[in-house]
Amino acid sequence: MEKLLCTIIFDYHAAFSGGFSQNIKSSGLRLFGPVLPEQRHQYLCWFRCLLGAWIHGSWTRFTSCLKLLYLFVCVESLATSITDLFPRQLRKPGARELLVLAIAVVCFLLGLPLVTQGGIVLFHLMDTFGASGITLLFIACCETIAVAWIYGADRFYDNIEDMIGYPPLPLLKYCWLFITPLICGFTMLYNLAEGHAIMVYGYIPGVWAGVVGTLLILTPLMCIPVFIFISLCKNSRAMTTPSSDLRQARPQKPVLTLCGYVVFRARAQPHRRDDAQDKTNMEEMRGL
Repeated sequence: MEKLLCTIIFDYHAAFSGGFSQNIKSSGLRLFGPVLPEQRHQYLCWFRCLLGAWIHGSWTRFTSCLKLLYLFVCVESLATSITDLFPRQLRKPGARELLVLAIAVVCFLLGLPLVTQGGIVLFHLMDTFGASGITLLFIACCETIAVAWIYGADRFYDNIEDMIGYPPLPLLKYCWLFITPLICGFTMLYNLAEGHAIMVYGYIPGVWAGVVGTLLILTPLMCIPVFIFISLCKNSRAMTTPSSDLRQARPQKPVLTLCGYVVFRARAQPHRRDDAQDKTNMEEMRGL
């Protein structure tokens, strides 16, 4: 069965590209993707196909099967994330199947421009200015600054200790404070100063290519100021306050200390009942 599936898919690809399947170049192993809890039969079938391709010595077919498997991973990951955002609406019988269908239709419509005569130019723009490179560096820099300097590196360090049961490496604190933001910042500035010459097979696009590239960079970054503004409008004082159900072994410690000097002090923790009080309240409710 796996030989039939691999032969149909990759011989068609070889015929379309004008060569034989042995001459198709491979870009190597791709990301396997996370392990998802649902629809395991699809992954079992594909891993059976991958194993058969590997046994029969077809490395090109093996890596191409991984690419097709990665499509399942992308769709399932996106569907799971959307379902977690709207659990009441999407955790009903048949809702997930409709969601996966909607995702497939939207992705199909978004991919139609890529199969036109100018599709290679659009693909080059998406590959150069898409959600990677400068965008990810900026997001990573903002995340580390927000966690280390606003929420507090010491507080985050204590949260990790509460979760894993032992204190992590102390060097991590200074990585959050200095090393990671500086590396991301300098790399981002270097990429911006270097510039990107847009040329696709000798063709130089016009001004519209720069506009599209700028929009591709700014669109993911707009989420950061938008959500900051929404959080400020809802409750500006609670942005740096931990959740009331978050355990902390030392909640009164300073938020951030450097070389023994207190940079930021911790605010008063919200009222949180301990386990004994919760048990007493439950017994009183049972008595009623």
